[in-house]
Amino acid sequence: MIFINKRYVKNNYLSHAVYEAFKNLIPPDHHPSFFLFFTIDPSRIDWNVHPAKIEARLLDEKIIYPFLVSVIKKGIGVSGITHNIEFSTPPDIDMRDIDPHKTAPPPQIKIDPHYNPFKTNTASSVSKPDPASWEEYYKIFQEAPSHYHPPVQSDIEFSENKKHAFEYIECFQWMNKYIVCHLSENLLIIDQHRAHEKIIYEKIKTTHPSLSSQFVLFPIHIDLSPNDFLLLKELIPLFKEHGIDVEEFGNNSVVVNAYPSFMNEKEMKSIIENTLENFRINQIAEIKDIKENFYRSIAKSTAVKYGQILTKPEMLKIIEELFSLNEYTYSPAGKKIFKEIEHNDISSYFKK
Repeated sequence: MIFINKRYVKNNYLSHAVYEAFKNLIPPDHHPSFFLFFTIDPSRIDWNVHPAKIEARLLDEKIIYPFLVSVIKKGIGVSGITHNIEFSTPPDIDMRDIDPHKTAPPPQIKIDPHYNPFKTNTASSVSKPDPASWEEYYKIFQEAPSHYHPPVQSDIEFSENKKHAFEYIECFQWMNKYIVCHLSENLLIIDQHRAHEKIIYEKIKTTHPSLSSQFVLFPIHIDLSPNDFLLLKELIPLFKEHGIDVEEFGNNSVVVNAYPSFMNEKEMKSIIENTLENFRINQIAEIKDIKENFYRSIAKSTAVKYGQILTKPEMLKIIEELFSLNEYTYSPAGKKIFKEIEHNDISSYFKK
């Protein structure tokens, strides 16, 4: 929970700073409990984000973010939550027999007074290798068959008719986060959000010139904070280039006239806001390429969320589209999309 000037507020930017500080300390699907209290000059706060004034944008977010991450990490270190290395004396070593007044003898170094490294006729115990022997070794390596195989992204193989094969895959949703299915004799556990995020990322990155947009009967009006409005003005050409027809409407607001077919009209407001929020966070992560940042931001904002219930046709569609990609192992952020458990591993676990 975040409190600014004794008022409860929501701010995704500051919340992300907390998660960043706890990174690698808690599992990815867990959430830290926290209370943050800020005292900030009211002139540096924008309250015109939510009608109920429960959301706030800080004009100095980029300065506060790294400072907050640093303070939280220091607090975690001081409290001893993180694992530390104990340098104290092990209990199994008895130090009572050591005389504190006795001095250890200095180490002795033996040298050869007759050794001269500049003498060429000095006999050496190390014989020089025969050049001919190295040539023979080289010939052996040249004649030996090569066992090198270029690395592949996954051992998963599909039949020629992928679509026909996917129609008969049995799958179910687990914990409203994962899609579990079988492929041949192996078991696949797929992260539904990362899989869909990867699909959208590749779709807007590779096919954006031919993305089909559908126009709305009534333009979708979206009110933004001044910071979000300024950022969106910079990104309007990218939005339009990728099928989202958005334009200024005055007074920190925009209207959406068209959007790609894979997006939901009811979610356009949250997609725009979350895309801008993710874009800022990616800037902190030092993603310099504006287009790459935009692709990642909009894919993360549009993908199905954790906790969203999927029907079997929806799950099969995600599976089919994911494994139809050239690269389907990692999300745009470089995280694993699925875990493959082989039949032999399961059998060995049950000792069969």
